[in-house]
Amino acid sequence: MTLWLWASLLAGQSFDSNFDRMVQEINRYRFDRALEELLPVQGHLREKSGGKLPDMDAGLVSRMREMGSPPAVLSAVALLRRHVEREEFAEAHFQAVLAGLGLSALWTEMPAFRRLDFLREDLRAAQGASALALRKKVGYVAVEAREWELALQMAKEMETEAKHTCWSLRGLVALARGDEGAAEKALLESMKGVGGLAMRDGGPNFLLASQMLQLGKKQLVGEFLKLVEASVWRNSQQAAEWRTQLEAGQEVDFGRWNGVN
Repeated sequence: MTLWLWASLLAGQSFDSNFDRMVQEINRYRFDRALEELLPVQGHLREKSGGKLPDMDAGLVSRMREMGSPPAVLSAVALLRRHVEREEFAEAHFQAVLAGLGLSALWTEMPAFRRLDFLREDLRAAQGASALALRKKVGYVAVEAREWELALQMAKEMETEAKHTCWSLRGLVALARGDEGAAEKALLESMKGVGGLAMRDGGPNFLLASQMLQLGKKQLVGEFLKLVEASVWRNSQQAAEWRTQLEAGQEVDFGRWNGVN
């Protein structure tokens, strides 16, 4: 938890400014930024509610299925704000979960070229650690948008600061261009000698490994997972389970473990 969030909790912050900015960002389709405003609210509610959620009746299940449009998410945010003001923490926690699911889906489902325009605009104004984080995002979204040269440009700019991301992007571009040999090399290079807090906390990106699995390259992915298992990632033991699944001929789903690096 960040020092800022701890300070907010201790000060009993009302989060009014977070809610106001959330609405503003949703209305201009910056669902990623709205989600950033939601995160401290979610952290506060997890603590206040003990992580508890209300019983899942048919109405709540239906609400979860409706979180695919900005009006639905705005409605969840309005209810969230009301529950927070009334200190109804279990109900507020559920609305925060709903809003988070909706915002994540809306941002992911937005066409890649639109997300890329937003992120490039952010990158031009960013500095320091925020600029590095944005280069990672721009690089991966550039791959989605098939903007190969931009993805490679981001990779080059991160050669020393983010080796894992650099090689992952190079591998994804190589694979998209039909150079499987270069992509295989990049997958293994992406986990050699990497360290730091970003890798420890965020973990590897498994997008390239997933694509290699789709091509049937289980032995290669197994070698990659051995490197992941030996890495500084705090959940590195998960790689051993995946290798066991591979060896047993089972499907491997990296799912929620896919890191931000």
